[in-house]
Amino acid sequence: READIAVFSSPVYYGDTSAQFKAFFDRTWSQVEVDSSKELSYSSRIPTGKTAVFILAQGDSEDKHLDIVERYSMYFSLYGYDLEVIRATGLTSGAPDADVSEAQAAAKALAEELLE
Repeated sequence: READIAVFSSPVYYGDTSAQFKAFFDRTWSQVEVDSSKELSYSSRIPTGKTAVFILAQGDSEDKHLDIVERYSMYFSLYGYDLEVIRATGLTSGAPDADVSEAQAAAKALAEELLE
C-alpha cells in the first residue's frame, strides 16, 4: 500500500500470460471490495494514484496477442491503477541475442517519467 508503482511482468506463452503469472494475478482479487448493496458493487482497496507497469515479452509480432493487454487493462482499471504497458515483441524463441533495444528504451523512458 505504500508503493506508488507496481510492476507486473510475464512472457506470453500460447497466447496468454504464463501460468505462474495468472496464478499470482488471480490472488490479487482480494484487492477488490465487493458490496452488492452499492450501485457500483466493486471497489478497489488500493489507494488511488498508484501506477501499474505491465511488461509482456513475446515471440510473435506486435499485432498479435493485443487481447492480453485489453483483458488485463480492465482489471488494472478496476483496481484503480493508472496503467503503463511495455511490450517486447518479435522475440525469437531460443535467440539469446534478440534485439530488445526498443523495449529497453521504452522502459527507460517510462522509468524516468515515473520517477520524476
